[in-house]
Amino acid sequence: MRISVLMALGSLLLASACTVKTEWPTISPCENIDCGGHGTCFIVGGLARCLCNAGYQTSINSIDCVPTDNPCLQVDCSGHGECLVSDQHRAVCVCYSGYLAEGLSCRESLDPCQSVYCSTHGTCVVEDDRTFCVCETGYHDNGFGCVANEDPCQYHDCGPGGECVLRDGVVGCACYPGYHPEIGTSFCVKDNACTDQDCAGYGSCQILENAPVCSCYPGYQAHGSTSCALEVGQGLCRADGWCWQNPLPTRMNAGAVWIDKQNHVWLAGRQDELGAKVLHKHGSGWDQALFVNDLELQSIWGANNGEIWAVGHNHYESGYGSAIVYQRGIDGEWQTFSERSGLFHGVWGSSADDVWVFGSSSNLDTRFSRWQRDAAGQWKEYRYTFGSRGQIHDMWGLAADKIWMVGHDSSSAFDDAYPGFIRYFDGEQWHLIFRTPAKLWAIWGCSEDKIFALGNHEGSAVIYQKKATRWEEVYRRTGSELLDLAGSGCDQAWAVGGKEVIGHQSGLIVRYNGSNWREASDFFPARQPIEGIAIDSDDVLWMVAGNEMARGPADASSLVPVGSALTNRDPGWFHSIWARAHNDVRIYGHGFWHFDGSTWAKPGPEAMPLPARYQASEVRTHGAGTGAQGTHWAIRSLPGYFHTWTGFYYFDGQSWSLVTESSDLVVLDTATLADDNIWALGVINRNQTALWHYDGKTWRHSENQPAISPRSEGNIIPLDDSRLLICSGESCVVFDGIESKTLNVNTNHDPFTIRDLWANSPQDIWLIGRYIYRYGGLILHWDGQSEAVTEVVFPPCMEPIAIWGSAADDVWVTGLADNYQQGMVLHFDGNQWTGCDAPFDFIPAAIGGFEKQDLWITDWDGSIMHLAR
Repeated sequence: MRISVLMALGSLLLASACTVKTEWPTISPCENIDCGGHGTCFIVGGLARCLCNAGYQTSINSIDCVPTDNPCLQVDCSGHGECLVSDQHRAVCVCYSGYLAEGLSCRESLDPCQSVYCSTHGTCVVEDDRTFCVCETGYHDNGFGCVANEDPCQYHDCGPGGECVLRDGVVGCACYPGYHPEIGTSFCVKDNACTDQDCAGYGSCQILENAPVCSCYPGYQAHGSTSCALEVGQGLCRADGWCWQNPLPTRMNAGAVWIDKQNHVWLAGRQDELGAKVLHKHGSGWDQALFVNDLELQSIWGANNGEIWAVGHNHYESGYGSAIVYQRGIDGEWQTFSERSGLFHGVWGSSADDVWVFGSSSNLDTRFSRWQRDAAGQWKEYRYTFGSRGQIHDMWGLAADKIWMVGHDSSSAFDDAYPGFIRYFDGEQWHLIFRTPAKLWAIWGCSEDKIFALGNHEGSAVIYQKKATRWEEVYRRTGSELLDLAGSGCDQAWAVGGKEVIGHQSGLIVRYNGSNWREASDFFPARQPIEGIAIDSDDVLWMVAGNEMARGPADASSLVPVGSALTNRDPGWFHSIWARAHNDVRIYGHGFWHFDGSTWAKPGPEAMPLPARYQASEVRTHGAGTGAQGTHWAIRSLPGYFHTWTGFYYFDGQSWSLVTESSDLVVLDTATLADDNIWALGVINRNQTALWHYDGKTWRHSENQPAISPRSEGNIIPLDDSRLLICSGESCVVFDGIESKTLNVNTNHDPFTIRDLWANSPQDIWLIGRYIYRYGGLILHWDGQSEAVTEVVFPPCMEPIAIWGSAADDVWVTGLADNYQQGMVLHFDGNQWTGCDAPFDFIPAAIGGFEKQDLWITDWDGSIMHLAR
């Protein structure tokens, strides 16, 4: 009955995807349903259902009420069949094969079809000694006869904002006015102009005067009406002038921060899977203080005399074990201590001569160490044990004989279900003073009578406060965790961690005002859990969340992000840089970002579409003409073992469009001679060098391709208005579009491959390469006239990756240093190369700039560095 009413709508029915809103009359599913006169119709999930009176029950179709007595009681069908209740609530025998129903009995039959019940809507058929029912249209055989097909809309829920419809056998939703289909489903939801607006991840969308408007988080500013951009701060730089712009101040994942009374800031953490890192900031410059392979640091503490302690553990591949790194004085040598038992989670000291190192033990007891320095300046270690397996996470104290410790016990190395504890040290021994079901992670106080400890219990963050001799729970938040704690006084404290937001983690900040704790996550809207917090002597608050950081006055309304990874929402690498002006820098990779001189933004109209099947694609290179509306191309390539693909995209000043694609080409580099004369060098089928050309109308494979060795690395640059320099492997040719001339780059050294090219003029060309079978490489120079390269430089500190310059006396080369562990930047001033004494915290991917004033470098993990001179 419900289907017939809907089918009467005729031509008003929508397609199943419901991509166009149409006004539909309101139709009640209970219309014309009386539940057999023994019940009341009501609606569940948009469908009619009967609530039956006493003594009645719903039938199979749920829209009729029948008596509750069972007519099949004491009916056994002579033992040769099964009794079923019909729609008329009568007992019916369905007999086994070879038997025929006779009333409520089954008798043996010689006709196979005599025992097959097909109802009045089907016919029994015998085929190959097998019997089955052939049902009429609209019916199907359920094993006990031909029954009507189910209503296709029976289980298709459109929600309160729409009605299920059937058209040409396809089920869909017709949404009522004011509703639209939810993306990815056909469920009808209320219209909201903010539905598809995420403010680039840096704000929240609000409706003002019937239009979506972004309210940006602190540290971000509006970019149009529906997007927010990252504000770039000042003074967030190295001592030599290089400034991180994504992320800041380094691409490492920082998990701990400590600040001394002279406001030196120390960060400890790890750089991907490479090793542990310690960074040091004083004034406006950041320096790398320490890098240790195969190590991860989790906690850092120092004395005000410049001595620094950091603790952590080895990577799994190196064999799990604990580690301590120690620096005696800011400019002193670093020492590393390690042992194969247990893991270190924290370090804290009551003075420069009294330091505690703690964590967990691999044995059946909880061990930790106290390091004390004697009058002769020698360190001595004293080991403690509690006799139970567990982990110590944090310490805090007022003096050497007034120290509190938090952690949790466990019955095994993988059991976190045992209770947390707080212990107190009186200078002689440790005392257990508090037990809680929560695992405790951090402790801090402002006096002996006001101490806070925080942790997590069954998916909730909790904070306990010491009040006189008792510990009381003063804060709890479900779906979250707290990890660190710091304060600047008895009326100002902060707890940080993470919380679940729509299926992903984000930062959680809880602020104490002297009387209670309140959430203040907008203070620093981190897109990952906040792991570390510290406050300096000027009452400036610092927070670290992996590769995000923020700082600002502790009593202000918000922090200013020191760094925020642009690639958090678009994981991937930045491969290309195009700088047209000081306030117009574009960086391409797995994402596309634009810098306008003050902010980084992901432009809406310029965001290049990417076909779903090419999600792993990347922008390898691009060419550009001159002027605001000059020709601009971006080329996406998907290199792979089984599949390759390239798409040529054109930007017309407003949006991107796919012009040409090739299913077997991977583009390696491009060069622009004019807006209607652009060349692309690539590889076809992974083993054949290809040269493509754009003549102002179409892209096509060049018929006059010079002979070049096929390699996975290749480069092409313009020498003048009509000639190109093309290199692949060790071979290079000068090509004018028709004829080519070979350039001799044989240096009589180990085999190498050309990585990048740059030309200041037709008489001033630089080539850089790397060795194929060993670490290292070459910097080559060609005068544009000779038949061979005229100069070879062997950089002693790195393997070259990329080159760019603004003039003959301003050439820059980036590369890999310390056997691929970090980056290096060399500079040529027209006479000599310098820079081997300044390693960088990145693995370079691309370099570019605009005149001498601006130089940009990206790295393989999405970092961006800027040198403004």
